[in-house]
Amino acid sequence: MLERTPSLAVIFTTIMTLLIIFIFEDAARPFTSGQALLIFIISFFPSVGLAMLLDPNAAEAKRLYLKINFYDQDKTAEELVAEMKEKEEKEK
Repeated sequence: MLERTPSLAVIFTTIMTLLIIFIFEDAARPFTSGQALLIFIISFFPSVGLAMLLDPNAAEAKRLYLKINFYDQDKTAEELVAEMKEKEEKEK
C-alpha cells in the first residue's frame, strides 16, 4: 500500500460525508455533529476500498496472484507464491 492511500481514503470519506449530508439533510431538522461523525466513520470503510482500487501495489499483487495455479496439489499455496515471486524477480 502506498503512503498516499490512507490520505486518499480520508479525502474520499470527506467527500462522501459531505454529499450525504447535503443530499439528505433537511433544513428543519439538521444533522447533529454526532450524526455527522457517525456518517464519517461509516463512510470510511467504502472509501478505503475505493482508495485501494487506485493503489498500483494492489493491482500488482492481483496480477501476480492471478498467475498462480492453486489447483496444483503437489505444492502448498506458500510454495506456489514463493515460486511465482522468484520468477518475477528473474524477469526483472
